[in-house]
Amino acid sequence: MSTQDRIDDIVELLREAALDASVWSAASALIDDLRGRIGMLLLDRDGQIVEANDRAREALDRKDGLTVRAGRLTAVRSGEADPLAALLDAACRAGSRGSMPIARPPQPPLVVYATPIATTGEIPWGRRLAARVLVSEPFSPPPVNATCVSAAFGLTPAQGRVVAGLASGGTVASIAAATGRTEAAVRWHIREALGRLGLSRQADLVRVVLSTLGVFDDGD
Repeated sequence: MSTQDRIDDIVELLREAALDASVWSAASALIDDLRGRIGMLLLDRDGQIVEANDRAREALDRKDGLTVRAGRLTAVRSGEADPLAALLDAACRAGSRGSMPIARPPQPPLVVYATPIATTGEIPWGRRLAARVLVSEPFSPPPVNATCVSAAFGLTPAQGRVVAGLASGGTVASIAAATGRTEAAVRWHIREALGRLGLSRQADLVRVVLSTLGVFDDGD
């Protein structure tokens, strides 16, 4: 059975099961967020793959640095398997966010981003969605939609653009250049957004954005 067949079977079980509507809605929204742009998988608390978008399935079928063993995402190279397992376990069980490169010679390495997510309702066999895994090309952080960020957090359009830029891996200087603002203005918008969300650190702001449903650019 191919990796895609395995994942398709999991998806079919989810569709047929008496799944809490709020969880299935959350899962569907997450999968649709990044269609065609970046690989994404949803994991349960045990690290089992619950759902994956087409880009992720294609990469897994090609064994493009990543593969599936016993229903879990792992690295093709043995030396990367344990660090990846630790990264995913931390996201699924400890609520930690992190990333690591995955080699796939002769091409540049992929970057795996693991982010905890929170949903309500039970999924089959008592499992819950626990983590979102994004797989991207190097130096291409997950694209975040500024309009969606503004709507999700009640930010002004200017604040939303700055926060989306931060969450997409931008710096104050690069965001200033991209938006035609001064670096001082960008820092001011960051402070305003932090205050509105009751946060004190940029890292926490990025973590909150990347853990929120519906903020990723779908590429349309």
